Amino acid sequence: MKKQFIIATALAAGFAAQAANIHIATDITVSTVWTSNNVYTLDTVIFVDNGATLTIEPGTVIRGFEPGGTSARPGALVIARGSKIRAKGTAEAPIVMTDESDDNVGGATGTGPYFQQNNGMAEHWGGLIVLGNSYIATDVGDPGTPSPDGSLELQIEGIEDFGDVSKYGGGDDDDDSGEISYVSIRYGGYVIGSDNEINGLTLGAVGRETKIDHVEVFQNKDDGVEFFGSTVDTKYMLVWSVGDDGFDWDQGFRGKGQFWMNVQGPLAETDDKSDKGSEMDGGDGDSSQPSSCPTIYNATYIGLANTADTKNTALHFRDGTAGRYYNSVFMDFGGAPMLIEKDPSSTDGSGYKTTLDYVNDAYYTHSTGGKMLELKGNVFFNIGTGTDIPDNAAEGQTYGASSGDSSKEHYGTADGFNPFASNNTYAASSPIASLFRSPIATTIGGKDYNSVFFLNPSAANDAASVSMNVPVDGFFAKANYAGAFGSYNWAANWTTADRLGYFVGISDTVPAPVLNGFAGYSIEFETVLGVTYYVQEATLPGPWTNVGIVEGTGGYVTFTTEMLDDSKVYQVVVM
Repeated sequence: MKKQFIIATALAAGFAAQAANIHIATDITVSTVWTSNNVYTLDTVIFVDNGATLTIEPGTVIRGFEPGGTSARPGALVIARGSKIRAKGTAEAPIVMTDESDDNVGGATGTGPYFQQNNGMAEHWGGLIVLGNSYIATDVGDPGTPSPDGSLELQIEGIEDFGDVSKYGGGDDDDDSGEISYVSIRYGGYVIGSDNEINGLTLGAVGRETKIDHVEVFQNKDDGVEFFGSTVDTKYMLVWSVGDDGFDWDQGFRGKGQFWMNVQGPLAETDDKSDKGSEMDGGDGDSSQPSSCPTIYNATYIGLANTADTKNTALHFRDGTAGRYYNSVFMDFGGAPMLIEKDPSSTDGSGYKTTLDYVNDAYYTHSTGGKMLELKGNVFFNIGTGTDIPDNAAEGQTYGASSGDSSKEHYGTADGFNPFASNNTYAASSPIASLFRSPIATTIGGKDYNSVFFLNPSAANDAASVSMNVPVDGFFAKANYAGAFGSYNWAANWTTADRLGYFVGISDTVPAPVLNGFAGYSIEFETVLGVTYYVQEATLPGPWTNVGIVEGTGGYVTFTTEMLDDSKVYQVVVM
């Protein structure tokens, strides 16, 4: 049965204006709606508690107060256990969480440093913290909790102890803390004490019924996104120039992720710079259960440049963590492609060679071959140590010491651990279309760093095709490339990075659906998450009639109907 298809696309965009400035000085204990015609300023640490739901309209701007001194409380938003946030922006009207002075919002282009690339600003307010009830892996005695324990809870990092309202943890991996979509979090990470800074987005024991996609963390003092425990799945996550790790996990993170991007850089205002592409820990106590074991497809991590110091490692697996990275790109790091910690005093390590005895296997899913730590289909490029995976014996503990692990042995090339012989590639050419660094260096700690000036992150060369297929599980989207971007810029319009002109040469137009194939009465085409597609038919020259509606998933979808007619032509449109 032969069918004809004509592809067309039409989009409309708009942005809500802002008006009154409403100061939020007390906790939210009843369900509340924040509307886009107001600006909301967080005067202190604000909790959503008592089972309340905070709904935030598309286009709403939220500002955080910047106090003086570490003893003061910065403006920050915390969703407590049992409460929910429903922050659903759009690409045309994102929700912006920023400092008190940022005027690069809505239809305005911004002035002063807020209009400038590489402005180096951070630590102006707190951030967004979501707390839930999933299992966490933490110490009960030594070496840790041997089995998952739903009674365990901890105080969240980044804010002082407010009692039960600032705790996270429980025994419900399916917990629901709401929805976060198309949210830009800028210039945060306030430091309240030594080693106690707020991440851009902090997820403490957040359950898998929570929906998180299209989130940007831009120039945060501490980590971009950090998972403490948690089983939440996240997609389309952009971290840009933060003062620590791009993505960090601890205490038993077991979620899924796809289309994660981390672009590192210096922060002149705080005399700081990015650290690891991702720093990954199992639990508090190497044997604590359930240990971290997430699955990530299509990440792109871009480091400080291969001339950066040895601490600038792409991936650092520590404290018994497992995890899987597939079809991802890691490039421009000054240290190693990865460090994999092991403990010489016991059999506990970071999941390599099945070194850990994982109890309650039902808590761990998504493996392609029963491996707890697995890397396949990934592309590495322009790394300081090249293909060498350092271990302490071979490297004199240089890399371990620079990463705070001087007392730990590491698996490495000398142990026979060679990911480049296991379906990973060390590329000779860039795996993204283009990247240019600023000719003007920023000096941090006596060393010069040249920030990314602009880039086209589209997959290129070795990243243009993949050998690993994603699981068909309703979350992962089919992508025929490695890394976070194909030909379409999913960060367009709603991110600070895009507004400041960092993305060049990649299309920001929702691509017209391209017919992938049909069988009988079914057609398949690639979609963009959140976009509605209309399948239409006509006897030319028209008119066109809708015969089906398809909601974009971010991957390929199949439309099936018995209404298709050989005598007519068909098109898929976006309106």
